[in-house]
Amino acid sequence: MKKILCFLLTILMILSVVACDTTKDPVDSSDTGASDSVEAIDTVDTTEKVNTNVIPAEKYNGVFKAGYARAVITPELPAPVDGTMDDQIMTKVRDDMYATCIAFNDGENTALIYTVDVKNIGPVSYSSIKLRISIATKVPKENIILSATHSHSAFTPIDNLSKSTSESLKKWSSNLPGVMADIAKEAIADMEDAEIYVGRANTPNMAFVRRYLHADGTYSIKSTVPGLKSTTPIVGHAAEADDILQIIRLVRAEKKDIVMTNWQGHLAAARDVIPSSVTADLAFYVRDGVESNDDDVLVAYFQGASGNLNLYSPIITLQKYKNYVEVGKALANTVLETMPVEKLTKLEAGEIKGVGTTFEAARRKHSAERVKQAEEVMALEQGSDEQKALMAKYGFESLYAPKSIIGSTKESGYREFALSAISFGDLGFIGAPYEMFDDNGVQIKESSPYSMTFILTCAGGYWGYVPSEMYYTTYGGYEYEVTDFAMGVAEKAVAEFVRMLKELKGIA
Repeated sequence: MKKILCFLLTILMILSVVACDTTKDPVDSSDTGASDSVEAIDTVDTTEKVNTNVIPAEKYNGVFKAGYARAVITPELPAPVDGTMDDQIMTKVRDDMYATCIAFNDGENTALIYTVDVKNIGPVSYSSIKLRISIATKVPKENIILSATHSHSAFTPIDNLSKSTSESLKKWSSNLPGVMADIAKEAIADMEDAEIYVGRANTPNMAFVRRYLHADGTYSIKSTVPGLKSTTPIVGHAAEADDILQIIRLVRAEKKDIVMTNWQGHLAAARDVIPSSVTADLAFYVRDGVESNDDDVLVAYFQGASGNLNLYSPIITLQKYKNYVEVGKALANTVLETMPVEKLTKLEAGEIKGVGTTFEAARRKHSAERVKQAEEVMALEQGSDEQKALMAKYGFESLYAPKSIIGSTKESGYREFALSAISFGDLGFIGAPYEMFDDNGVQIKESSPYSMTFILTCAGGYWGYVPSEMYYTTYGGYEYEVTDFAMGVAEKAVAEFVRMLKELKGIA
């Protein structure tokens, strides 16, 4: 009898998948026309066209499904983290990199939301991967969000293969679009009726604003006296971190539940702790910690706002969590404590809607004096004592700043961001192609018309830091020095995300 029931359930599942418009006649990767060649990746359009996939509410048939799939995507080692042999060479795997896709279907439309254990996904790779997924699954591009977990001990797909010196990463980057499309098809095939439950939890002392207030009213980003703007004691953080961890639990009757987590904290600690070893950083410990304690769930970690957050604090009373292992395990415990269905709130499902748009971000203009200082630094031998001394004199904390300043004089006055938003029921998701600062993330969540909004960063490409206004006018520091964008871009992007979410909600 059990065999007969299993057979009937399998037949019903297959029929439901076939009935879905988005999965009819799936296109094999060999027939897509979206080649994984160097030429295809280097020339693909990197912008999103304005397009909204909205269906009338009366067409929503009340059937909501969710599916999950993931695959190991660790490239062949040894390989350099960022694609050139000048970077740190990774020779060991501490834990594998995964690409995870969650598929949603409302009976009419399908959406795909990815979390990928890579440092970043550049704008060219993002467009190539997204196009390949859309062709293979027939899911509209505006219904797909690709986000990176931003582990600094993971790799970055190479946008321009001709400039890479790593054959391993060239091959990996070329194959990645096909792999991501396959994962999407697996997630779609895994879809089953699902109910939506949500919850929140505080994570105090686990993320810190990377700006410290001193007794004399000045600010620093250093935890030791050398390099501070002031030698007076640190008396507190410049602002409050967003320490809210958000959870979505998709409850399925015949398959494992899907648990999605969204948290704000910079994943940059592992590289110094275990050099030359690949790791997904916090994402690994959240997945592993929850799944090893609950066999009935599959976990996906989504990186939230992180531009001015790290896991360290020089304030003694806030030093409970000092490294990525402790933070990852603590986050896993928080998820385990929060995710029981009886502790969560049930949300009604609804029609799936998606929107993608192109946002023009004004680039920063530097003074002639600052450009000259940057050129002087970059003219010296990289890493030399003379270069380091000049960097200290001019206040450059890393080479990213002078490189960015010089680059800004050679390119156009703005960059185009691909912004994404997806909603269903009372849930919203936004994809930001940069490292968003936590105050901007809070603004979006508080202004969103949805009861819960996931902030997905390093999603839709990657353009580095986009600081909020206070970092230009008051705080200064590393992110301010290296950003390529003008003051006000962050606030305009926040307004655009809120507008997109309201559009999806049907609010004028």
